[in-house]
Amino acid sequence: MLPSPRSLLRSLAVLALAVSAAACVDRFDDTPPAFMPVTTGPETITSDDGIDSMPDASGGGSCSPGAQGCPCVLGQVCKSGLVCSDGLCIPCTDCAECGNNSCDVAQGESCASCPADCGACESCGNDLCEPELAEDCASCPADCDACESCGNGSCEADQGEDCFSCEPDCDACPPACGDGDCNGGETCALCPGDCDCPPPPPGDPCSGFGNGWWCGQTLGGTPNVLYYCVGGLTSSSQPCAYGCALCPVGTADECKSYAGQSDADACNPAECTAGDQSACSEYETCVGGSCTSCGSGTANCDGSGGCECAGYCGNGGFCCTEFNCAIQPQCLIC
Repeated sequence: MLPSPRSLLRSLAVLALAVSAAACVDRFDDTPPAFMPVTTGPETITSDDGIDSMPDASGGGSCSPGAQGCPCVLGQVCKSGLVCSDGLCIPCTDCAECGNNSCDVAQGESCASCPADCGACESCGNDLCEPELAEDCASCPADCDACESCGNGSCEADQGEDCFSCEPDCDACPPACGDGDCNGGETCALCPGDCDCPPPPPGDPCSGFGNGWWCGQTLGGTPNVLYYCVGGLTSSSQPCAYGCALCPVGTADECKSYAGQSDADACNPAECTAGDQSACSEYETCVGGSCTSCGSGTANCDGSGGCECAGYCGNGGFCCTEFNCAIQPQCLIC
């Protein structure tokens, strides 16, 4: 007997429910697909497409930071060979290229080598001049000191420039003794520091002595001969008839002027000598080697050793007194 229409409709409804239930079971099946990470323990494993993962605390699967296929934000450092693009760490072929918006530390990029990806280095002001970070006197004078101005065509004295320190800006220094060049009329005698003086011949008494007059007994030369030394060489010499006076340091030695003259007198020559008052005026007389003023109303008209004229000296050294003044033509004032 054929089933009734109502029974047939009930059977169709049951079949539809069974099919729907089977579909739900397939939809919620937790079996991981081949492309999802699979974990079997605490170790990291890699699925068929090479994506790394690590287990979380509960034992489930989770993404390792910076791993291939894991989420990232722009500027985040992905693992070597990866770059953050569209929110995921993906393989790249230009990771070492500066300007790809990824600071690839593993590829050697840093703030010094690639500030476009890694940002500018904050080094200026740390008291270290770091050329490897592009620091120099212009970009970071705080660390590298101010740039030298020599060579800018301006002689800047306030920067310590002069003809010695910066000839390109301040021109060459004029010749001067001590500049290291024998020029400008310098000679071995005038500037031995600049002009190479030939060594003194063996046995020259002036060897090792300064410029000036020296007695031979001081130099180890001929006694009572006065030597004039220049640059360690004998420039001239003269014999001293009455002996050579050894004078104090700083005073040139002298030949004595007369027999028996002491070294002190010879080294400090008298202004005048008795019997020769040519160095003194007619109103002075020579006393102890010095010209001494005559007393008031007296004069030394004849150049002798005293102020014997009781008046004044007229023409020709004539002694004019109150007694002969009116009658002597040499006396102009009475």
